[in-house]
Amino acid sequence: MKRSLLFAFLCCSGTAGIHAQTPFATSDSVNVNRINARMLVHGDMFWNPATGVAACEFPQGSGKNINFASALWMSGYDGSGQLHLTAQTYRQNGNDYWPGPLDSSDTLTYASSQNWAKIWKVNNSDLQYFLGLTTHTTTNTPQAILTWPAKGNVNAQGNAGAALTITNDMAPFIDLNGNGIYEPLLGEYPDIKGDQALWWVFSDNGPTHTQSNGKPLGVEVHAMAYAYSRGTLIDNVIYFDYTVVNRSPNSYSNMRIGLWDDIDLG
Repeated sequence: MKRSLLFAFLCCSGTAGIHAQTPFATSDSVNVNRINARMLVHGDMFWNPATGVAACEFPQGSGKNINFASALWMSGYDGSGQLHLTAQTYRQNGNDYWPGPLDSSDTLTYASSQNWAKIWKVNNSDLQYFLGLTTHTTTNTPQAILTWPAKGNVNAQGNAGAALTITNDMAPFIDLNGNGIYEPLLGEYPDIKGDQALWWVFSDNGPTHTQSNGKPLGVEVHAMAYAYSRGTLIDNVIYFDYTVVNRSPNSYSNMRIGLWDDIDLG
């Protein structure tokens, strides 16, 4: 079961080894317009956990931030009335989310999470260059397009160049021949929104679930953060699309989904 959500943040409001279970530091930023906002592979955003410093700058280059930390929260009751909860905050007690999709057993191992600890970033300029080519090869195709983590992509790469085998629907793409397989060398390309988009996937049944100590839902979240650069007020906005996939055998009732936000202005 899938559910898709859309959030928008405005400039004036908020929006090592398997035993060690070390979190991953991978991050990237939406920085195409007047906002420079950091995204993290553990499902949180707008800050640097290593330094405890905010990373949601507005106006970009000013050194001032409009947010400190944020994350997707969700909860629901299973058929037995048991509450399942996922609530990432400041990581004082660990992580509820880990990068990567769930496997057929509704789990995510540390090794798999390490391979998926990446945020894929595509600019509209990459797409325009790609669409202007008459032929597409592994050499002339931008890496952001070639390694896009879409279903069936034989060139998909994750963290540190790890080869990814993707059999489920993941990152969205334009499927020109309708066969359900992403084939960039045949001219197919990421289906992004905005003038710049970041895409990543994280799940709540990974190596640990110790931030909230709640019972995992067994959900997988496909996230896209995107923005426009148009010389208008839309340059003060970042949009978020979340697609929540329930990989568990449970049907949930009283489901609640929202954004936890620690807004710091100035």
